Amino acid sequence: MNTRTPVLLVLLLAMASPRTVTAGAKDTWVDTSQHKMGAVKANGIKLAYLDWGGSGPPLILLAGAEDTAHVYDEFGPKLAYHFHVIGLTRRGFGQSDKPNSGYDVETLVEDIHKTLLELKLKRVILAGHGIAGCEMTRLAIKYPDDVDKLVYLDAAYDRTHLLEISARQPAQPAPSMDDEKSLIVYLKWLKKTRPIWSPACEASYRDTRDPTPGFNFHTSTPAFVPGELLKGSLVFHPDYARIKCPILAFFAFDNQAEARWLAQMPRQPADVKGQERKYLDRVNEDVRRQIESLKAASKDAQVVELQDTVHYCFIQNDGEVIRQMLVFLNTKPGAAPAASPVADSGASAAPAPVVGTK
Repeated sequence: MNTRTPVLLVLLLAMASPRTVTAGAKDTWVDTSQHKMGAVKANGIKLAYLDWGGSGPPLILLAGAEDTAHVYDEFGPKLAYHFHVIGLTRRGFGQSDKPNSGYDVETLVEDIHKTLLELKLKRVILAGHGIAGCEMTRLAIKYPDDVDKLVYLDAAYDRTHLLEISARQPAQPAPSMDDEKSLIVYLKWLKKTRPIWSPACEASYRDTRDPTPGFNFHTSTPAFVPGELLKGSLVFHPDYARIKCPILAFFAFDNQAEARWLAQMPRQPADVKGQERKYLDRVNEDVRRQIESLKAASKDAQVVELQDTVHYCFIQNDGEVIRQMLVFLNTKPGAAPAASPVADSGASAAPAPVVGTK
């Protein structure tokens, strides 16, 4: 069960599948993250953002494909000790407008650029997860004055061959009717089956749901949007050689995916289990190829390999990710980074990363 390309496809399809909630336990959930919610009119639409405050340099967080800025509800406040942290939610998701077009990389880049203009932010540190890597790369090339440094959170991928890889993935766990009898029960199923789950994951999921009572399983994202977003990423080839600012790229190697998959689907035939192993080997080979491609194109790019870490590396391994970010973002070369009061995320600790530059 990979957590990078195939889960993206599965979730994008799931987002387009409406579910109806039946009566169940009372939902008492509240968003406890200490942020301000806002929106700007940029590129002709309303775009939502979250602001965790902080008085340092501006740090902009971009969410992955199926998420909103709420996915950083735990990560953002920890960075606010050092930076002014703002998370953006792209068009089509959460509280942002959902127009009928504009899900190609070029338009999404214009959304970010004009949002920065509206917020009067210049020379920002741009950090993004997953599919946001496309937007980060293009923004740094098209508007170099917008970006001071780039931080790819398992996001520095050329996705032009994504469908070829994901087509080889064996069947993944699916919810039963009992798992879907209420929103609360379904969230328990997600927590049990997803490779990582946290309050921030839940906040992001809820932010993409229809707020109408009784329809909380319905996504508020129009059915065509995930496919259009994916289509845009499939034709975007990142030209890292044209990026002039410093780059830090995290790559997650999810070596425990097979064990999780077998635990969830233990009765699969031996040949299917073998397919999962071959598939995961293919995924890890691709991650290695992506690293070498980045290093070849950007000689000074800093790469951090996180072993036994899922795609949501900034949630599972937040302490190490923040530590490496502070070293990279320190404005005084050679100086020790400031201590960060990173709270225990409750996720299992990953082994020490391999750090490399070329």
